[in-house]
Amino acid sequence: MTSSENKSNLTFTANYLVSNIECSSCEESCENAIKNIPGRSIKAYNMKKTDSNENLLTIESNIPPSRLVTALQDIGKDAVIRGTSSSLQVENDLGACTAILEAPEDTSNCSDHFEENEITKSIINQSTVLGVRVASIRGIVRAIELNSGSKSKDSEIWLDLALTKLPNLNSNYNLNIHKFGNVQNFNTLGPIMKSIQITLNNGSDFKAINSSLKNVAESEASASLKLKDLVGRGVSICNSNNSECFAIGLWARSSGMWSNTKKVCACSGKTVWEERKDALESGLV
Repeated sequence: MTSSENKSNLTFTANYLVSNIECSSCEESCENAIKNIPGRSIKAYNMKKTDSNENLLTIESNIPPSRLVTALQDIGKDAVIRGTSSSLQVENDLGACTAILEAPEDTSNCSDHFEENEITKSIINQSTVLGVRVASIRGIVRAIELNSGSKSKDSEIWLDLALTKLPNLNSNYNLNIHKFGNVQNFNTLGPIMKSIQITLNNGSDFKAINSSLKNVAESEASASLKLKDLVGRGVSICNSNNSECFAIGLWARSSGMWSNTKKVCACSGKTVWEERKDALESGLV
């Protein structure tokens, strides 16, 4: 069975805060929009009000977060992912890894022409958003563990890519996982440990991380990657022979299920939805 065929049997659980839910009709519209996503497999779906009157969606499915969010945006809603679960199902579950991708400091070996998704046109200034220079943002990639319900058997790490600015948003690239996490530039990320071939469709792709690995570093004995192997390492988006680098980032741990109860950011003093506005203005899904 191929990874694509197996995807419908593998799922993960995630919760989202959803905006602009005013009535039962709004809830029904959200459910219909999500259940009409092509290729989706949904094992559990629940939308409820929290004690603070927020709309919380908990869903077990194979739907990548970027696809679920854009489906809700298409009907005038929005969503913020609050946590995901891996097959470990334990307290302080790693859940997922995320990397915000930005342009390398040294762009001398990059193409001068870039395609942009429409959402990036909403950038309004050159300020820093989420610790990243707004004008430099190239998108986001999430690594999520899908599983069949067992503790560890039949689990796979899948990449959810939402790229917003590249020479061609409908083309093939390499997503490289580097040995180090110094994101000054491509070279400071260190040797490429693993190279994954991605095929973008309007900047998006969703695929098993181990389905098309090229083991670059000879010292690495295994081509199979786990979430814990990613945290703290660098990631880059390059052309097929890695001669041009278009984006770099750092893999960071994401919240597990129910471990993110933040209402206000301690760093910025902004609410979840104020931070969400900043993210949208920077081109992040």
